[in-house]
Amino acid sequence: MRPKRPEPERSDRCRGERGTVGGVEAIPFGLLLFVAGTLLIANAWAVIDAKMGTSTAAREASRFLVESNGDAGGAIAVGNTAFENQVGTLERLSSDISIAGLGPGPDSFVRCARVTVTYTYETPVVSIPFIGGWGSGIDVTSTHSELVDPLRGGLGEESVC
Repeated sequence: MRPKRPEPERSDRCRGERGTVGGVEAIPFGLLLFVAGTLLIANAWAVIDAKMGTSTAAREASRFLVESNGDAGGAIAVGNTAFENQVGTLERLSSDISIAGLGPGPDSFVRCARVTVTYTYETPVVSIPFIGGWGSGIDVTSTHSELVDPLRGGLGEESVC
C-alpha cells in the first residue's frame, strides 16, 4: 500500500504549473490569420468587381459610339452609367477615359472604322465590404473595340473593309 500524499494547501494549488495546457497563444494568432485572410479575400473581390465594371463600361461606351454618329461625350456618359450600375460608385474612375479610332474631323467616323474605348479604375489598397476602402492600389484597365457596321447608311464616304 502506498503512503498517502499530503493534501496541498489552498494557496499552493494555483501557484504551480501542474495541469496547465500550452497553446493558448495560438488563439490570437489564429484570429489574426482569420482577419488577414478575410481582408485579402475582400481585396481580391474588389479587384474582380472593378474588372467587371470597367469591362461593362468599355463595352457599353464602344457600342454607343458605333450605334451613334461618333458622339464621344454621350459614349462616356453611357459608359460611366454602366460602370456606376455595375460597381456602385464613380469615386475612383479615371477621368482620362481614352477613345481611339475617332479623328478630329467629321469625316473620321466612317464604315468599318475600329473604335476602341479604354476605362481605368484604381482599386483601394484595403477594401472592407459595407465600409469602404482606403489608399490607392491596383489600376484595373479594360479595353473594348468594335467596328462600325459596313452596311450602315448616312456616314458619307465609303470605306473598304
